[in-house]
Amino acid sequence: LHDPTATEEHRSGLTERARKIRAIIFTDYPEKTPQLPNLETRVLPLALMDVHGEMTVCGNRVAFFSYESDMIALEIHSPAIAGTCRAALELAWKTAGELTKKVP
Repeated sequence: LHDPTATEEHRSGLTERARKIRAIIFTDYPEKTPQLPNLETRVLPLALMDVHGEMTVCGNRVAFFSYESDMIALEIHSPAIAGTCRAALELAWKTAGELTKKVP
């Protein structure tokens, strides 16, 4: 799990913006989850899903990251693709909310 608050520059960039950030984080170390005033998280254990990447949507951009061995990143600029990914993430957010109620 990459901690976006690990560097001061990134941390200040995230907190200075008025943008609300939501993240579904799969980790066995929930105590290491970043704490920012504009960050809302749903933390789930790796036993539910073994995730080695990330999908981020911001405006009309979608970024995909793979954290296996060599890091791979792909950025797509498309309103249609961003909208589709945003809808998928919204569904995942709602599902993660239900799962957090059931997971100890």
